Amino acid sequence: MQQYIEDRDRALFSLDRRRIEAYAQKYQISLPGDSRSFWAVVYKAILQIEGAPAGLRRAAQAWLRCWGYCGAAA
Repeated sequence: MQQYIEDRDRALFSLDRRRIEAYAQKYQISLPGDSRSFWAVVYKAILQIEGAPAGLRRAAQAWLRCWGYCGAAA
């Protein structure tokens, strides 16, 4: 489980789409194909991680609010 968490954090915190997609493929996680939905899923996932860097959490909240997604105040 620890390896999964480290891989998840490394991929999501990088904000590198290719890296995130490689992580998702490795763990058989389905991601949306369209760009807007993809980033919404990524940013919502980041907000669920307690140890996510504060600046990244703020950026995730701002992006979600900008695009009208609910739950961006987490």
